[in-house]
Amino acid sequence: MAIEIKYELANHNGKDVIYIHFERNLELNERVKKLVGVKWSNSKKAWMYT
Repeated sequence: MAIEIKYELANHNGKDVIYIHFERNLELNERVKKLVGVKWSNSKKAWMYT
């Protein structure tokens, strides 16, 4: 089954960022967590690439 991933361009504290949204998936979370420049945003409930 394919995982739907959505990207959202936004501005966070004056910086352009990309939010990465997808259904909860532990394997994908572990992979995204290791990417440089990516961190979890509690307020958006999404990964944020700066």
